[in-house]
Amino acid sequence: MRIEDCGVRIAIVVAMALALRTVSVAQAPGGGPQSGTARVVTGQAVFRGTPPPEHLVDMSADPGCPNTARSPVRDEAIVVGQDGGLGNVFVYIRDGLDIRLPTLDAARVFDVPARPVVLDQRGCQFVPRVLGIRVGQPLEMVNSDPVLSNVHGHPVRNGEWNTGLPFQGLRFSHTFTEPEVMVPVKDDVHPWKAAFIGVVSHPFFAVSAADGSFALDGVPPGRYTVDAWHERFGTVTQQVVLGPGETQTLQFEFRSDPAADQRLRAFHDR
Repeated sequence: MRIEDCGVRIAIVVAMALALRTVSVAQAPGGGPQSGTARVVTGQAVFRGTPPPEHLVDMSADPGCPNTARSPVRDEAIVVGQDGGLGNVFVYIRDGLDIRLPTLDAARVFDVPARPVVLDQRGCQFVPRVLGIRVGQPLEMVNSDPVLSNVHGHPVRNGEWNTGLPFQGLRFSHTFTEPEVMVPVKDDVHPWKAAFIGVVSHPFFAVSAADGSFALDGVPPGRYTVDAWHERFGTVTQQVVLGPGETQTLQFEFRSDPAADQRLRAFHDR
């Protein structure tokens, strides 16, 4: 064997070993980065200014709704705490993972959970109102109410679905094939119901709690674009850099957005 050929073969072996090492560092047994590289992005979504007045939902149009006896009930489109914390905000990494792994698809690097995400219909409302899911992960829709309901998804990149769930306990499964933030969902029988689904190809997303807090766990070191989305107040974007051993804290500030209000009204008027 010529010396030149031997050198080429050694270079190829070294390159393959480095590529495998990159994947092994990025991937943990649970589908995320190993603890040696994992970092955390924490923070809070807050509303600045005077929150819009509380909106109450009248469910008396369907006497079978469990909430009819105490109707009207509070609409959870806007959940603002005493300190201004804003709930039901979908926070996710929009860009940056492809820079860390330029030749790999995030959906392959991070295992897709087999356990379904559940969207329930309880009290004639969608529970939860805002949720996140992975591409390829099952979405299980359940009717826990003793009344006819349906689940009508209005995606743009994924296929539309419109499925009736006429009896309590019925379930229906759906799987998304493309990332899409956000997918609005409504019930054609109960027009006051709404849910919003963030579909992403990686595990770095969260929905803010009632006090606005959130955490993205296991994020590898790198430079990222992080988006925070709210159904009424639009999207706020920030950049974050995570170095070795660092934890970064972000605060997303929202204000009233008349344009978003018009989009939401148009969605409910469909």
